[in-house]
Amino acid sequence: MSLKARDAALAALERFRKSNMRSESALSSVLDNSDIEHRDAALASRIFYSVIQNYYYIDAVIGNFSTMPVKNVQPKVMDILRVCCSQILFLYRVPDFSAVNEAVAACKKSFPKAAGFVNAVCRKISDNKDNLPVFGNTDAERLSIRYSHPVWFVERLMSEMSCDDCVKLLSANNEVPPTYLQCNTIKSSVDEFYRLFIDNGGAAKHPYLDGCVCVDNFGSVAESEAFKKGSFYVQDPAAKMAIIAAEPKSGDKVIDVCAAPGGKSIASAIMMNNTGSIFSYDIGEKKLPKIKESAERLGIKIINAAKADGREFIAEHFESADVVIADVPCSGFGVIRKKPEIRYKEYSDVSNLPVIQLAILKNASRYVKTGGVLLYSTCTVLSEENGDVVSEFLKDNECFELEDFEIPAGKSENGMMTLYPHIHGTDGFFICKLRRVK
Repeated sequence: MSLKARDAALAALERFRKSNMRSESALSSVLDNSDIEHRDAALASRIFYSVIQNYYYIDAVIGNFSTMPVKNVQPKVMDILRVCCSQILFLYRVPDFSAVNEAVAACKKSFPKAAGFVNAVCRKISDNKDNLPVFGNTDAERLSIRYSHPVWFVERLMSEMSCDDCVKLLSANNEVPPTYLQCNTIKSSVDEFYRLFIDNGGAAKHPYLDGCVCVDNFGSVAESEAFKKGSFYVQDPAAKMAIIAAEPKSGDKVIDVCAAPGGKSIASAIMMNNTGSIFSYDIGEKKLPKIKESAERLGIKIINAAKADGREFIAEHFESADVVIADVPCSGFGVIRKKPEIRYKEYSDVSNLPVIQLAILKNASRYVKTGGVLLYSTCTVLSEENGDVVSEFLKDNECFELEDFEIPAGKSENGMMTLYPHIHGTDGFFICKLRRVK
């Protein structure tokens, strides 16, 4: 099937709208089953994600110029309008007249009677794009619509940070996330790794994390020879720094209770120089082969992957581990850049997570030997899933103490640190280090 960029974006949006698929899966299901050219595929991706990232705002703009409520517009016609609006407001390399003409042409194919309506709305948006109204009645509502995040989430942020930081974080969540590669020092030195990517162009050293490069323009890293040879693995700096905080050492026993897709187990194995043992558990049995495949590609011999629920006790590991990693299931509100659909979760979708997180943390604590480390981490910025869970845990676990740590991004405060996209250039991420003292 041959597709152009706009057609591919529309097809992916329709698939995303009609299913429970993740945005990445919806897009891939369209692009992977067509012979679309690389350049068109890249533009289709940008259009698609721009719509998902700006859903509230785009619909508000369309509604402002529509002669009928957007809820009454045929869903596929709305998708056509969204694609055009996204191109006009956010994709500056696409001329407005071209975006409008393409929208009208797309409408004529499926809904010819609506072509005049689409033309009128799109032209009004183009003519008024530099003088659009501010939508919403309160500060939280205005930010919610402008940056397309739920009001409840914006209100949470505004209660914990300044309005300026809130705007910066919401804006950062709508940026295209870079891809970061971490050097596998089991197979390559950091200098060799740098030469491989930086000297060949398309990559840059991370500003403060050693052995990490950003590869915005490198292409498909999974298809490179260096990837196949195991010279590196893909991981955000935040996740890597969580393991740096935990400090696993050569010969240690490490237990990763919620391991999939395996990044923290892999980072631990590399820091341990491939000596010792790592037990990587996850409740998702279908995710385990990925951990094993990655370990094999990277030359890691010490990872043992198996199915287990992080809340269920495994007696053989009782008080035996030097490091236990509890990177628990969370709302994901720190990785919105990568998974933009996460932002549209209702609070009811995530309100019960702290109960699960605390149960996993309590169970994981039973594996830590005296003097050992318990690492608690999430990829969210919500305090009820982060510091609040730790505080609740410490009420009934006097044998653990918070321990400060220093990572390339900075120093912790009372053993805890939250990383933010707009401050640290990483995923939104929470790291807490606990030491068993008795």
